[in-house]
Amino acid sequence: MALEHNLPEKKTGTLGKLHEALPYTSLMERILLFLFAVALIGATLLMLWRINENFLVTVPADGGSLVEGIVGTPRFVNPVLALTDADKDLSMLVYSGLMRPSVDGLTFDLAENYDISEDGLTYTFHIKDNITFHNGDSVTAEDVAYTISMIQDPLVKSPQRSNWEGVKVSIVDQYTISFTLKESYSSFLENTTLGILPKSVWKDLSPEQFSLSEQNVNPIGSGPYKIASIDKDKDGFPKTYILKPFTSYALGAPHISRITTHFFVNQTELIEALKRKEIDSASAITPSHIKDLSEGQFHFETVVLPRVFAIFFNQNKQPVFANTEVREALNTAVNRDILIETVLGGFGEALDGPSPDDVQTYDTEEDPILIAQTILEENDWEKDESGIYKNGSETLAFTITTADVPELKAAAEHVQSVWRLVGADVKVEVYDTTALNQNVIRPREFDALLFGEVVGRDRDLYPFWHSSGRNDPGLNVALYTNGAVDKLLESMRKTTDPVTWQTDYEAVREEIKSDFPAVFLYAPKLIYITPDFVNNFSFADIGIASERFSTIHEWYIDTQRVWNIFAQKTIKNY
Repeated sequence: MALEHNLPEKKTGTLGKLHEALPYTSLMERILLFLFAVALIGATLLMLWRINENFLVTVPADGGSLVEGIVGTPRFVNPVLALTDADKDLSMLVYSGLMRPSVDGLTFDLAENYDISEDGLTYTFHIKDNITFHNGDSVTAEDVAYTISMIQDPLVKSPQRSNWEGVKVSIVDQYTISFTLKESYSSFLENTTLGILPKSVWKDLSPEQFSLSEQNVNPIGSGPYKIASIDKDKDGFPKTYILKPFTSYALGAPHISRITTHFFVNQTELIEALKRKEIDSASAITPSHIKDLSEGQFHFETVVLPRVFAIFFNQNKQPVFANTEVREALNTAVNRDILIETVLGGFGEALDGPSPDDVQTYDTEEDPILIAQTILEENDWEKDESGIYKNGSETLAFTITTADVPELKAAAEHVQSVWRLVGADVKVEVYDTTALNQNVIRPREFDALLFGEVVGRDRDLYPFWHSSGRNDPGLNVALYTNGAVDKLLESMRKTTDPVTWQTDYEAVREEIKSDFPAVFLYAPKLIYITPDFVNNFSFADIGIASERFSTIHEWYIDTQRVWNIFAQKTIKNY
C-alpha cells in the first residue's frame, strides 16, 4: 500500500520568496518592511489624488437661495404697464424680450438673429422656434405683435407708448416679425428688450380691463424665473414672491434654485431688514441710508447709471442767464468732487457735459471761486455793498428749483452755498415730484432747475437737446437752441454707421459744453448690496436698476467638482 504524504505546496515568485523569507527575518526587518509597504501605498494614493486634482475643475451647480429686499409694492408686473422699481424688478425676472442687456451691450434673448433693411427703416427679427412661456405655450410672432399692440393702444395708457409710436408691426410667419419705422432711428434696438406677453393669457381682455387683470400680479412670461407662490397681505397686495428657475429659459436654466422677494414700505425698513439678516440683497440704496450700513458687514456693488443730473438755466425766464460769462462763471465755481462726497457719500461720477461719458477731471489747483469771480469781473460785473455782483441794471440773483428728494435738496443747498461765495444772491425752492412736474417743469416756470435726465444706454441726447423739445411735452428743459447741434442729433438718430455716430456724438457734446446751457454735476451710482455667497455676479451695461437682473441666469451659489474633460459639457447643460 502506497503511503500518501501531505506536503505543503511550494510557493514560487517574488511574493512566495518573501513569504518563505519572513520566518528568517528579524522583528526590526519586519517593521521596516511594513513601513515601506505603507509608504508605497501612501505615495501611490497621493499621486492618484494629485492627478485627480489636476484634472478636476469647479463649475456651477444648481442649488441655493437668494432673498432680495425691494422698496414698494408691485401692482403691474407687466412690461407694458410697469412703473415702479418693484414692478420692473419682477418683470425683469419673469419676462424676456427679443433682446436682453448683457455685460457687452445687447445680446439675443428670444430672437436668434435680426436683419436691418438698407434704408435703416425695417428691422426683421427671427424668433427661436423652441422657446415656450412658463405655461408651456410656444413664443411666436403673434405674442410679440400682441404685446406691442397693447402698448400702442391709447386706452391701455402704457408708459412705453412713446417708444413704439408710429412703428408698423408685421407678422411675416410664425417665428418672424418685422418693425417698420417712419424714419431711421439708430437706437431702436433698445426698444426690443421689452418683455413679451403670452397672447393666449391676455387676449380676452379689453384695453379697459387690461390694467385690472389678476395677471398683473400673477404673471406668466418666458424669462429666467417663474412664479412659484405669492404671499399677500390682508388687503390683497403681494408681500412676498417665491420664484423658481424656468428650466426652458432661452439662455439656459438659471443655477439658483429659489429667489424670494420681500417688499418694504420705505428704505428705513429695508435697511433694518438687512441688519437683521432677514434679506440677503437690496438695490437702489440711497446715499443717505448707506451710512447706516457697515461696509465690513455688507458687500457693495456699484455701477454708474446713464443719468445726468444738472442745473438747467432758463434764459427765457431769467434774463441774467442770457450772459455767457454768467453761465460760465457759475459752471466753473462748482467743485463736483466735493459735492459728490458731501451729498452722495462718494457714490457718483463728476460730469462736465450732457452725457454720462463726460467725466470731469480737474487739472488745476486754483480756487474755482476765484476763477469764477475773475470771469465775471473781466466782463464788467462788480460787487455792491452787500457782496452781490451787478452789471448795470442786472443783478446776479435767481432761484434754484428742485424736487423734495433728500439728495436733490442737499445738492441744491450745496451749490447755493458755493454760488453765494462767488457773489450771487441764490434761493432754493423745493416741490414734491408731482407739483414740480405739473407746475414747474411742464410750463417751464423756473429760473434754474436741478433735475436728472435718463440718457440711457444708447446715449440718445436728442430728446434733451434738440430744439424741437423746448416746449412741453418736450424734455429740452434748458430751452436750448443750436442749429449745428440739431443737425448733429438728427444725423446720430439716422445713421447706422458706428464711426459716423461716434464722430457726431463727440461733436455734439463739445458744442453743448461750449454754450454752458447748464451746470452738469454728476451721474449717480447704483448701489447694490449682495451677499458674498453669490458667484459670477456682474452688472450688465444697465440703463435702469432692474437690469441688474439681466444676467441672473448666470449667477450661482453652489458648485461641484468635475473632471476637466466633462466641464464644458456640464456647463452647457445648465
